[in-house]
Amino acid sequence: MTTEVYYGDICNFCFDARRSTCSTCNLISYCCAVHKIMDSHHKSICIALRNIQNELKCTPNCSFEDFTKYREDFELKLKKKLDSLSFFDKQICEFPWVCVICYSKENLIFPCEKCKAVVYCSLEHKEKDADQHDRNCKNLQLCKIFDSLPYEYGFPFMLQSVTLHEIPRTVKYFPKDIHEYSSLIQKQFNSEITNLNDLINYIKFNDLYAPPTIILYSLNKIGLMDKRKFLPAPDLSKSERQTQQIEREAQLLALERGAIQNFITEPKMVVHIVAASEYEVLLDWTYGIKVITDWLFNVDYVQYFVVGLTMKKLIIPDFQRLLADSEIQMLPKNYKEVAKKLPKPNLVVLFNYGPKKVSTKEFDDRDSQRALFKHKGVPLVVTSTHECVLNNFIEKLKVSLNVIVKVDTHKNPFAEARPYRIWDKKCPTTYSDNSFIAVLVRN
Repeated sequence: MTTEVYYGDICNFCFDARRSTCSTCNLISYCCAVHKIMDSHHKSICIALRNIQNELKCTPNCSFEDFTKYREDFELKLKKKLDSLSFFDKQICEFPWVCVICYSKENLIFPCEKCKAVVYCSLEHKEKDADQHDRNCKNLQLCKIFDSLPYEYGFPFMLQSVTLHEIPRTVKYFPKDIHEYSSLIQKQFNSEITNLNDLINYIKFNDLYAPPTIILYSLNKIGLMDKRKFLPAPDLSKSERQTQQIEREAQLLALERGAIQNFITEPKMVVHIVAASEYEVLLDWTYGIKVITDWLFNVDYVQYFVVGLTMKKLIIPDFQRLLADSEIQMLPKNYKEVAKKLPKPNLVVLFNYGPKKVSTKEFDDRDSQRALFKHKGVPLVVTSTHECVLNNFIEKLKVSLNVIVKVDTHKNPFAEARPYRIWDKKCPTTYSDNSFIAVLVRN
């Protein structure tokens, strides 16, 4: 099968070592002529790749800003020629096989044999980058292992079944991080693992629980959770009760018009997840329900409204068939279009704000920003892969709206651990989903 990730020094078909490179585009590698012939996807993009390289030149020893501009222009031109880009196509643009130091495409005979993510045109450049790459190589190796798992010559991974344990009712305080939480529900793995297969199993297991534990962690940080009880909202004033009644009538009218599927009108906990995209669609939402109802003694069910226009292009599974006592609705719309029609949330969550999210641009205008804080006092939890991106978003909201930061930006102890490649600084490095977190509320 054709790989879904791009490495300049690895066979594009089976993840074996490179033995030849396509003579037309000089970008795609193979271990044998047979795999080159079998790679149907490359046949569809090869000429486009060659032509763009003739149009655009990556000048050796240019600045990193110019190199970044070259990659962006390359992606724009490729998208124009192909109409749409696969994940693999985007990676060709993001991770061109060039010397990490000078961006030359010539004499690339010094790759890192461990991570296969970087290459150099000379021993001098390899030595120059040694200290920097040593700091990144281990995570890049782990990234390559995860990328290789589906393929013939990928890492020989053996998935292990994990026996789950019920969290004792005597445990009252929420764990400090994902490792401590994991130790409560399974006993097979721990954070001191040295066996590589066990480490991958441990990461895969923990990452399933990251999104719902992020929600619980946020509730705990802002004082909406007392030990293992969800703190109910304060008593409503007369005007708030009238507003709630008007909202219910609007919801019933929307139901009659088919605008929203049927929902329980007074759920114990309602969570709005906004700017949803592929990340949210691929989550296993059975964990998103069970983690919360298992931890909180006074929550019988959770109701998720997962909203994002980007989901319109994706195949959305029928999660509701899997859930007997809870509810998930996937709404492929911009949040400002549906915020008024949905039940009042206890929490609004925006996962992975930043470069990975196509749909975050929807919050550039003030109306969309106001929708995030439609209900006074309802917290907005925002995570991001990049600390500076999250802080910039917070500053934009503070200028535009009267919001305050309840929990400052900090390293998220419940972030996923799987690394992904990125080249947004002077060298290829890695990031993980939901690495940083903050909580805001409308004053």
